[in-house]
Amino acid sequence: MPETQTLIQAEFPDINGQAIGSGGLATVYETTNPLVAGKLFHENVPGEYVKMFPGAWDEEGNNYRVFIEDIQREIEDAGGVEQFFEREFTDHGWGFDENYRLFREAFLQYASLVDESNIIPIFGLEFRSDGFGNYEAVIYMRRMKRSLIDRIGRDSIDVPDFISNKLINVAQALDNAHSQGILHRDVKTGNIMLDDKDEPFLGDFGFALQGRNSNGSRFFTPTYMAPEQEGGSLSCVKESD
Repeated sequence: MPETQTLIQAEFPDINGQAIGSGGLATVYETTNPLVAGKLFHENVPGEYVKMFPGAWDEEGNNYRVFIEDIQREIEDAGGVEQFFEREFTDHGWGFDENYRLFREAFLQYASLVDESNIIPIFGLEFRSDGFGNYEAVIYMRRMKRSLIDRIGRDSIDVPDFISNKLINVAQALDNAHSQGILHRDVKTGNIMLDDKDEPFLGDFGFALQGRNSNGSRFFTPTYMAPEQEGGSLSCVKESD
């Protein structure tokens, strides 16, 4: 299990309001645990989505907390992450929208963790009630120091040395993900994060797919994409990463 899992067994952390990064779908915040970051999605999710996951309410009954490893058996029984979410969304009549991407991101990133590889550990989801039947969704993960693109932009870097001694570990992590049938589809310097020892970790599985799944939309970063990604998810292979 990711080492950060042991850091929150007794208590989930709280977002403290200090943003440390932002994208189109979510903002990453500091939490009350200095080793943990919380990725808060901009759009709230309907309350019925919470029923998908085995978890527990907090003492006030407002926040529903899920350790990702707790539903691993259900995912395995369904045949994989993609199959689990397709089944749940289809059975409930939900559309394959941004919420579908949100949950897949968390679980595909978790499923990619093989032999403690250099993929940012994700260990929990929290659904925070807005008091009106909808919930803010937060993914809790190991906190990183900065992205590789920030590191390159601000400091000098010995590129051959960094590739041979550091980035090789990200390549191995990506190979581990491929061994689980997972394609990242958005490998770039902004999605490679560094810890306080400059060790790189691959993150942001928001565009990822497990298998050649027809529900995968044509998401990519144009300046980093492989040409075949233009054809959609069925055109992508592990070499595309």
